[in-house]
Amino acid sequence: MKVKDPQSQVGLMLLQLLEQQDGSSLISPFRSTRLELAHLLTLLALNNSDGQQVNNTLQKIAVACQQFNLKLSLQQQLPSQEEETGTVDVTSQSQLASAVLHKNTAETVCLLVSCGIQRLPMWRISGAMRSLALSALLSAGSMTSSALETARMCHGTCMLVTGASVRTFNPSIPISFNSSIPEDLCAQLLQLFDTQSKDPTVSLHSKETLVKCTALLMGDNWFCLSNDERKVCKDVFARGLDDPKPEVQQLAQAGMIAYLSYKSVSELASIAAIYTKNSDILADREKKLKRLASKADEASSDSSKRHNTVLMMSCVLLATPYDLPPYVPALITSLCRHISISALRDTITRTVQLFKRTHQDRWDSEFKALFTLDQLAELQGTGAAHYYS
Repeated sequence: MKVKDPQSQVGLMLLQLLEQQDGSSLISPFRSTRLELAHLLTLLALNNSDGQQVNNTLQKIAVACQQFNLKLSLQQQLPSQEEETGTVDVTSQSQLASAVLHKNTAETVCLLVSCGIQRLPMWRISGAMRSLALSALLSAGSMTSSALETARMCHGTCMLVTGASVRTFNPSIPISFNSSIPEDLCAQLLQLFDTQSKDPTVSLHSKETLVKCTALLMGDNWFCLSNDERKVCKDVFARGLDDPKPEVQQLAQAGMIAYLSYKSVSELASIAAIYTKNSDILADREKKLKRLASKADEASSDSSKRHNTVLMMSCVLLATPYDLPPYVPALITSLCRHISISALRDTITRTVQLFKRTHQDRWDSEFKALFTLDQLAELQGTGAAHYYS
């Protein structure tokens, strides 16, 4: 069916019919039907002069997906009736039904986003894109083990939306010059990522997707981002560094390295000076605690701060590969002072190895002379003694 006239009776009738439906009633158990719905909504959005009705329908589906996600997470927190009473586990059956509905709705969201981005100008569906992206983000980490393909689909959808949100204007220009842009999807996504990164209930895989999307958005739009928006990216990565899950920490570390790589040498020198000072204070304090306390008291109240400091020092070091700014010798030496702490040993060793790999060609001829004998001796204790001798 082809709806050429924006005001055609068939198109208007379909729009009104879809707008009257509840979001969950539009979800089909059949994948082919879900795909047909995505194509139909894309066609209506393309040929209708007022995209608000299509955006309203997309919003309903996105909200339905979020509601199923919330319902499923609440059910998973409830104890099983079979465990409590020995009766038939009605709760698990209800969870299974909710999981199937959630899976179907999440796939519908992904198909809608994919069809919309491939076939429509972004402004046509920008009104609903934030809700659709949120639904995909939450679903990426809440799928059951039987729906891993859908989880990967949701992750890819988030990356697709982020990659499509390339800003083509400077936010410092007065709004009157940007009046032709109905929605700034880039700003909406940054706000979404910032909010979700503060939520402690967000699942592991959703956090991983969130950090990856933030890094992608930052890299694609850096020169069109305002200072406040750049700070949002940094804050998302900083929260990721504080996350207890190592998977999130590693992704956040990569994002923070990318963020710092846009900084000038003078800015990096100021950051390095602060963290070097804090690192030396924490290292001296740790030595005193070891002398005064037993090994059982080794974990001090500074452990969280020390861990964050070491990760940030690693990011600053790796932000300038193949070059050695003046602040690096003191920074890497201070970093190596924490090598005796087992929780930090892998991070420090990996950082030094990457530093060694990227500075190998010019080490003897140029870089080695920038280190003092004491600094070289400190580096020798990190497991790369033969290289820095």
